[in-house]
Amino acid sequence: MKSFTFTLAVCLAVLPLPSLAQHPRIVGGGPAVPGAFPWMTALLDKAEPDTFTAQTCGGALIHPRWVLTAAHCVEGVKAADLQVVVGAADLSAAGLTRINVLEIIVHPAYFSLGYDYDLALLLLETPVTAGAPLELIDDPVLADTGVLATVLGWGTLSELDEIGTPILQSVELPIMDQTLANQYLGGDLTPNMLAAGLEGGGKDTCSGDSGGPLVVRGRQGQWVQAGIVSWGNGCGEPMSPGVYTRVSKFRQWIQSYVWPNFNAWEVAAGIGNDDGPDRDGDGLIQWHEYALRRNPLLADNLFGFPVAGRAVSPGHIFPTLTLRRPAGGGDVAWGLQHSDDLSEWSPLNPAAQQVGLPSAVPGDAGAEEITWRGTDGTPSSFLRATHKPATEYVNSRRPLQFPGGVTHALHSLDTLAGGFRVRDYLLTGLPAAGAVTLTLRADAFDPVLHIVNAGTGAVLFSSTTNTGSGKDEKIVFTPVAGTNYAARVTTQVAGTTGGFTLAVFQIPAGLLTIVAPQTRSGTLAITDATDPFFPDTTYYKDDFLFSPTTAAAVSFFETSAAFNPGFSLINAETGQLILAANGMRSFPRVGGGTVAGSAVQSFVPRPGVSYLLRGSSYNANAIGAYTVRAAATTTISPGGSSNGILAITDGIDSYYAPDYDVYVDDYSLTGAAPGIVRSISVTSTILDTTLEIIDAGTGYSVAFNDDEDELTTDSFLAFTPVAGHDYIIRVAQYFEDSDVGAYTLTVQ
Repeated sequence: MKSFTFTLAVCLAVLPLPSLAQHPRIVGGGPAVPGAFPWMTALLDKAEPDTFTAQTCGGALIHPRWVLTAAHCVEGVKAADLQVVVGAADLSAAGLTRINVLEIIVHPAYFSLGYDYDLALLLLETPVTAGAPLELIDDPVLADTGVLATVLGWGTLSELDEIGTPILQSVELPIMDQTLANQYLGGDLTPNMLAAGLEGGGKDTCSGDSGGPLVVRGRQGQWVQAGIVSWGNGCGEPMSPGVYTRVSKFRQWIQSYVWPNFNAWEVAAGIGNDDGPDRDGDGLIQWHEYALRRNPLLADNLFGFPVAGRAVSPGHIFPTLTLRRPAGGGDVAWGLQHSDDLSEWSPLNPAAQQVGLPSAVPGDAGAEEITWRGTDGTPSSFLRATHKPATEYVNSRRPLQFPGGVTHALHSLDTLAGGFRVRDYLLTGLPAAGAVTLTLRADAFDPVLHIVNAGTGAVLFSSTTNTGSGKDEKIVFTPVAGTNYAARVTTQVAGTTGGFTLAVFQIPAGLLTIVAPQTRSGTLAITDATDPFFPDTTYYKDDFLFSPTTAAAVSFFETSAAFNPGFSLINAETGQLILAANGMRSFPRVGGGTVAGSAVQSFVPRPGVSYLLRGSSYNANAIGAYTVRAAATTTISPGGSSNGILAITDGIDSYYAPDYDVYVDDYSLTGAAPGIVRSISVTSTILDTTLEIIDAGTGYSVAFNDDEDELTTDSFLAFTPVAGHDYIIRVAQYFEDSDVGAYTLTVQ
């Protein structure tokens, strides 16, 4: 971490002498130097006891309590299912410390279709005390085109490998010009991304390095994190650089959780993500100015330097140091040192050397003035104060922007009030008119939701009696202009903690609705609104409100003869994308018949939550008629079997659409106890089948089997359900065959 020092010398006079103080794997690199990267982090599946086998992604320790990784590494993952190992050079070594994760915080704008905003924070249950954390880049010029960067990971050494190496690998790559990289990558780079690699290929990340850090050298030669391994086309291919989340664009979002008070100070001052470390050019970086309550926008500001003095008693002279700082010290760890000769320094306890209590500063409610006294100054004594970003977890109000939501967790580091854990969220961007709705949804505990006056702390509204669905809570209120509001999350039962989703939103009036079963028709036209998930491309859309009252699995379909259909399912409360599906335009098949090509996805809803079924297209600017349909998903339980038929009236697999018409049947797996291995098979005398298990909450593939033998048609999976997850079993045919016909699905 950065460290800043003030040196104060005391003899006959005392003078201040301020001094300023940093899913892809590795291809074409080599083993990293052991101990050289103490902040390098491996994300682990907690259920897998072997650390190397458990490794799923990389990350970087940026604070003793916080790890920075890629959002796509933790999609659909619960904090209770995740652990990390920090600073390991060999994941097969004995005695590695696996640390539990308390909370996963995904950037709210992330969605996996384009990997934009691909970053997430992990809060650790216990702090890491060995080695200094990795610093965040604080100046975008440190990652300019041509800068040589280093990236690390435990992944595969080539695109053909199926598993990686337990030995940490590193490779050096130049940062590529953004325009050139975008030409190579089909225009898919956004300003939130950077590319690194050689035009000729040969050095890259590959499968499994996701979430790991791309680092460059800071102004003092230290490592700073410039990127997060995100995505790429192939591994080390010519004219195909790896793509990384550009950390400089998200410095303030990261700080809002790790150092929230410093971040609020920067934001209030009007300092942006890419403004560099010294906005006013006075030689003092923002952290230094924050620590001394200086103006970061005024270069000739004389205020804010410490004042040196001395305390005299019979036979003794003590140096003193008085300075103004954030009240309580702010997000700063303060230190104090003394010396007799300026060559050797010994630590002092700041609390023990403090003179009286800190005093308030008139006109600056967020500041305090503090004085420290050094040791006996006979014949000379020197006193030095140091400060650096805090290494303790900082508890503060978190931001919640209207409309939107967060999926976070109450935990042991939250405020404890009468045995109950409490968390506040400052509501921002509330509308000037109309009622807004807040929902608090949790499975791990019975929640309580309060709306409080953010200025006075007075509770204005409460929901404590499961007024939502199940244990969920819901408040509808109309904000009053000039009042700032906060949402308070706590529990019905003392000592309980766990994950929750908090959302603030308005459902637009006049939306068309859809229920299951039901078919609705519509027409995309140039007068329709466009999909905000794709701001750089025009996809017209119609939204249908889906408000389920039960947790029964639902399958959605979209068909069109005018365009390749593409629909999405969105949580109307949080605004987050849940599922997306692509299909194929209906058209006559050569030789007779029709290719139906319905887009299809199945999921298990949460009763009481509002969803948007967004009818749209796979093709930009497409217009024309379509139909959307909601239907109950067929269920199957352990010990059961089902005789089915793949037909052109079924949906087609979005993974292959619209290039191949791979017809699918979805089944909701019910009654399968977690932790018990299930044998699932699909047999057919006609079809070369495939079998897939999909997480019904995220749409991600959990397991897949195709025997890859054209002489046999059956597929088998051994699958262990995980508590808290619902699953869809998908039966399909081998993607090159486009066959239809009968099959039997069995679950043991």
